[in-house]
Amino acid sequence: MISQQDTQLLTQILITGVHRSKIKGSFSIAKSTAEILRKIVTQHSSKKGDTTQQLIHCVKSAGAIMQDAFPQLLIIGNIVRRILYIIREEHVQKQTNQDDVDVYHERNLQHLVGDNLKHEIDLNTSLEIKKEVIESIQGLIQELEVLEDDTMVERIEQHIHSGEVVLTVGLSHSVQYFLETASKKNLDFKLIVTEHAPSKDGHTMAEALGSQGIKTTLISDAAMFSVMSRVNKVIVGAHAILANGGLIAPCGTHMVALAAKKHSVPFVVVTGLYKLSPLYPVDQNSFNNMYNPGDVLPFSEIHSKNIHVYNPAIDYVPPELVDLFITNNGVHSPTYIYRLLAEYYDPIDYDLSINDSEDEEVSESDIDSQIDEFKGVTITSS
Repeated sequence: MISQQDTQLLTQILITGVHRSKIKGSFSIAKSTAEILRKIVTQHSSKKGDTTQQLIHCVKSAGAIMQDAFPQLLIIGNIVRRILYIIREEHVQKQTNQDDVDVYHERNLQHLVGDNLKHEIDLNTSLEIKKEVIESIQGLIQELEVLEDDTMVERIEQHIHSGEVVLTVGLSHSVQYFLETASKKNLDFKLIVTEHAPSKDGHTMAEALGSQGIKTTLISDAAMFSVMSRVNKVIVGAHAILANGGLIAPCGTHMVALAAKKHSVPFVVVTGLYKLSPLYPVDQNSFNNMYNPGDVLPFSEIHSKNIHVYNPAIDYVPPELVDLFITNNGVHSPTYIYRLLAEYYDPIDYDLSINDSEDEEVSESDIDSQIDEFKGVTITSS
């Protein structure tokens, strides 16, 4: 097996890269996580007697380290679970001498809907699956790289029509690409962008889409409800899709969803399924993070000790406020998410926590020497 120190070194590449903002944005973090786990699988020994369970333990241990470092970045856990699913899938194929893994998928679905099905797969056997697993992980990386192709926009005419008014929240690269593609297909629509204070990344979104010839109106967040009666469709991005069909999205999205519901305006989410998480929310603070309060009110302007500044990063939007998910795997309603979970993850991997021995120290110079290899593309939003 790969040594614990090597595992620590590889996981610290991601952890340090995210802390230093060398790796940022959903796509870059997802791709870097997959590349690190591919390297861990590659370095994992294939000695006679090594079992699939040992490989799973190695990958799961590394995944737990990375996820524990950033509990709010659900995308890390998503990629780890997807690769664990790949390992189990390849094991079943090799064990049964079958290329068709529908039996494995149906088993997961039965487990998901409450059938007390035992995990009858024997993972404590030695099978030569390392090559197949590496190839499948590479396929996952390629899938991430081509998300912004025709898969999410191939039937865009069914979702955006000429003459419509579309509203979006702040900056989302997935939504930006989606709307730019609609414009290139000569769909003459109007766009309203909320500025998304305090970051005001909606200004960047409005400028980018306006330069593409889209008739764009930038509004303050407070004006959102007053314009909703003129809107035909709300299209937003997401940080994560949760197991109940709700979503984690930039702060302010829940307010927009409530306004859309009030005015019977369809609320559509454009996102890749690598953001699909098997976790459930508890409340608005689930998976939340806090941004710098100085972005809302500069410290130099605070003259009273009684002022408390609150700057949450995200909103939880419940499934009853979501009408449709447009993904790289088709169009789905929130009620269909449980089926997708069975296609992407094994229920046994929902919990990534693992009991392991004390971590070994890794030098910072070792991390710095490898971090650029996994930097990926710098993306600052979902």
